[in-house]
Amino acid sequence: MVETRTLSTLTAADPVMRLVHRAPVWVDLDTTLRACARIMAEESIGAVLVRGPHDPTGVLSERDIIAAVASGAGVDSHLARDFMTADVDSVDEMAPIGEAVAEMLRNEIRHLAVMRGDHTVGLISMRDLLAHLAKAVQAS
Repeated sequence: MVETRTLSTLTAADPVMRLVHRAPVWVDLDTTLRACARIMAEESIGAVLVRGPHDPTGVLSERDIIAAVASGAGVDSHLARDFMTADVDSVDEMAPIGEAVAEMLRNEIRHLAVMRGDHTVGLISMRDLLAHLAKAVQAS
């Protein structure tokens, strides 16, 4: 059965997978910070998942790159592995949106991997949740 509701009719009880609109974007551990920033800019995203021996190994965000540059890191000499957040918080694709929001607030994170079993099927951000909230407010 194909779900036909729009984002404006989503509720906190709807599955988080409803917020996933694309496959996650991956980089390798040895990708330079410049290449990561370029990918984020081209894809209009705020974070990439970092692929290592265990997927995902980490997440690298715009904020991580800014902090790296502010600390003097070279964007061509430092790698995703040097500044990624190694512990990737995740939620099952069928978890309620409200649970994802609570997880992000509790752990003070801006990105959350969406899992289908052992496979990462998406990466949602606070921006995704705000877009959902804005549409819900406009619809009411």
